[in-house]
Amino acid sequence: MDGWFKSEFLRRSSRASSSVTPDLTSEDTIEELEESNEQQDTLEADECPFSGTSFDSIVDDLSKRSRLHDGLEAPGFLATASPNARSYVYFRGASGFDYLQTAYKKVQKLLYDTVRARWPDIHLAHYRDGPHAVRLGRDELHRVFGGEHIGCSDLAANSAESSWRLKDAIMDNVDLRNAVCHPSERLQNSWSIDVMLKSAQRLAVCLEDGAIMMDIRALRDDLAKEARQTLRDFEESVALASLPFAGTLNEGWEAHHERHFSGALHDWSRGRECSDEVLALALQWRNWKTPSS
Repeated sequence: MDGWFKSEFLRRSSRASSSVTPDLTSEDTIEELEESNEQQDTLEADECPFSGTSFDSIVDDLSKRSRLHDGLEAPGFLATASPNARSYVYFRGASGFDYLQTAYKKVQKLLYDTVRARWPDIHLAHYRDGPHAVRLGRDELHRVFGGEHIGCSDLAANSAESSWRLKDAIMDNVDLRNAVCHPSERLQNSWSIDVMLKSAQRLAVCLEDGAIMMDIRALRDDLAKEARQTLRDFEESVALASLPFAGTLNEGWEAHHERHFSGALHDWSRGRECSDEVLALALQWRNWKTPSS
């Protein structure tokens, strides 16, 4: 955890531990003391690390800087031939698992560092063994972050909306945990993976951890690059599909390629747009897979 969040916490901790009575004979003027008292009253009224406006503006600013909302769901993001085509791409599940496992460990460290700095009692009760002790299951997260002992004054802001915003960002990583702990076919879907990586990045944004925020943004960029390369592979294969050895080409498609073709045919049959190159390969693959008698 870095930046304003940490400095504000340390500043308030230092003020809370100080009980020295001001010396009116010192260099402080009456005006300075009055200004200090006004600031103290304001901070006591706002016990949260962020004010409602400040928290929202910080989150919005960091979201823009880290391109939080630039994802595979954006039309044309993968530069397909049809800009309105669905932008999912399937690839090897092992590759998808690597992305999610990396993000999972970063979220563990992010929450561990936050709890250790902000809530020492919770750190000792739940996470004192290290980041690996941070469990991202729904029940485990609710037990730590959803109880009565953590309310607005401990979480985000002096508004219920901002407090909810941070709690939601924490709980939104349950899907990431489930995908890592219970691998499934979702690991082949680039869109699904990007959604889970976005949740991890969003949490880093809310906790103002710039390093982890940009690390996860880099993962999402790598994911997009791999997805684009898969589409380019499809495009380069179109010319081969009409050659005499096209059957050999179809025999070389892997499971994630076939899932991509199935999805493309599903969209096409329902009138949705699809990359022309992918559709051509999918139709050729279907005819090879189920030849007419």
